[in-house]
Amino acid sequence: MPVLRSRRPLPILLALVAACGSREEMPVVVVERDFLEPGSWTVLRARDDAEPSVQALTPSLAPGQGDMPALIVPPPGVVRIEVPAGAVPARLVTRVGVDVLMYRGLTEAEPSLRVVFEARAGERLLAREELELVREHHAENAWRDLGGPEGIALDAPQTITLHTTAVWPDGRERELPHPVQAGFGGLRLERRLARARTRPSQRAPNVVLVVMDTLRADRLSTYGYGKPTAPHLDALAARGTRFDACYSTASWTWPATASLLTGLTPAEHRVINEGASYLVEAAPTLAEALQSAGLTTAAWSANPIVSPARNFDQGFERFQPAGRDFCKTQEFFEEVRAFLRERRDTRFFLYLHLADPHTPLRPLAEGLRAVAPDVPPGFAERSDRLYRATSKGQAVKGEGVIDFEGIATPEERAWTSQLYDASVWSGDHWLGALVAELEALGLTDRTVVAFTSDHGEELFERGFLGHGQSVRSELVRVPLVLAGPGVPAGRVEPGLVSARVVAPLLAGLAGVDFDGDARALSVLREGRRFEELVTFTTRKGSWKGRNLVHVDGVLDGALKLELARNGAPWGAAEPSAEGDSALFDVLEDPGEVRDLSAARAADAARLRAALDEWLGQKHAVGYDVPAGGLTQKLLEDLGYAGDGH
Repeated sequence: MPVLRSRRPLPILLALVAACGSREEMPVVVVERDFLEPGSWTVLRARDDAEPSVQALTPSLAPGQGDMPALIVPPPGVVRIEVPAGAVPARLVTRVGVDVLMYRGLTEAEPSLRVVFEARAGERLLAREELELVREHHAENAWRDLGGPEGIALDAPQTITLHTTAVWPDGRERELPHPVQAGFGGLRLERRLARARTRPSQRAPNVVLVVMDTLRADRLSTYGYGKPTAPHLDALAARGTRFDACYSTASWTWPATASLLTGLTPAEHRVINEGASYLVEAAPTLAEALQSAGLTTAAWSANPIVSPARNFDQGFERFQPAGRDFCKTQEFFEEVRAFLRERRDTRFFLYLHLADPHTPLRPLAEGLRAVAPDVPPGFAERSDRLYRATSKGQAVKGEGVIDFEGIATPEERAWTSQLYDASVWSGDHWLGALVAELEALGLTDRTVVAFTSDHGEELFERGFLGHGQSVRSELVRVPLVLAGPGVPAGRVEPGLVSARVVAPLLAGLAGVDFDGDARALSVLREGRRFEELVTFTTRKGSWKGRNLVHVDGVLDGALKLELARNGAPWGAAEPSAEGDSALFDVLEDPGEVRDLSAARAADAARLRAALDEWLGQKHAVGYDVPAGGLTQKLLEDLGYAGDGH
């Protein structure tokens, strides 16, 4: 089905608005066809050693460029796509490029490579671009818009062929000895519309979603922590509803955030690791649903991997990414404040992905004074090394013995834990500033505010500082607090719930259709279960001395099963076909240290069967696109790639 989008460059957006003649209308892009979907194209010509395929393409590692999923057609190649009658008038939008790795094949004898990209309708040439790679001039390689920034206008159904050809400087076709990664990035059919902006009311409120990256629930005063780390969240919960047992779908950012924005499990949206890291058009998002109802959509992300480069901006008219480094809320909060003031009279959806509790820990000075006065000056910079020093399980020895000798002293671990508390306080400070701004603008009774996290953080309890390495409660139990129109006041919901309830729940409160919204509202108002099982996962697990283990978990009542699909017991030479598992009673053993899988083998088998059956019912949407060269480098720099988490 067509997908609503609005992510074109600003000049195009302004031109669309001007054409509409009204400042109260907004530009919206409808994606009629995503031609990267399997079965959307047919091969007419291909090299014997390289069939066309969908992969990530990286023309350059220079700033301003980026990875993009692309239909790779190594020259010479031709593919065919069909533009159906119901999808026109529309524009075929794509960018063409040659991967930066192709420079490795250039030599002094043959220092350049020319590739021609064409779109044709029969014998008629619709658009043409010629790219030249020149040895030692990598920075000049870049994406090119085929047909210009507006794409190729199509007024009738037709068959289009896409061609790649290697040529000599005189234009003659050139036969290449090896395949060249050349392709058509973001290949899709778009229709551009104008939609009226609507006005907020109690029955049709604004929506604000605050995701505080790396925030574990048990370090919040709102959830019983002994320090006053979250006075503003305390106040929000007092006038709304707090979910006492909310669990993320994953223990690290990419899969967890994709679930928050789509309401899908990682098994469905498939944003799970470097090998599948692109949020495909086929995954409907909360932003798209709200935009279709006339809400102005805007987002700020402090985490570099939650960005338009991986398609997390679906449905957002404005999406401000972090760049290449994590940033703290104080660096962009004034922009958020300006957005609220600008849009106070029109209905909006504001998504804030904040990262104050994420390493590097740089809390506000007031936060240090409030909850971490014993941390010595300058320790924040010294603590940065502890993340990488523990991220590969260096402190975890055989049979699970933890030894921090030579890695982190007791004082360093204690100070880091206190720095984390001060960073939680800092994030809560900005939540308070946001709520205060809504109050000052008179929007409190016309705005639903939701606060949650993508995942938690281990603070050395099991030998790590960080996340992604397990699915223990400190990493997957997250806060969820809502307040505003339609939300019961002063209520605590004790039942188990997955954080993937957030998207349908907010859509339901906004009065907008979204898959699961009715069930989500019944969870909020009647305490019913959203789904049979609460599950979570990581593909970056550390399990009994092995890294990069695929760990799935399920929580049913007090029993929690962790299943390491490619894990093994301590000392095993290789994983067995059935993997390894652990079972915990989270009520009697909240620290999850006593494995009951042997003593309660029947319960472990029952939960494994239920987990496998549950996941077997989840079908992936779209297609998998791995991280390209630029994203891979970013992940490595941030510690997410390889054995890092």
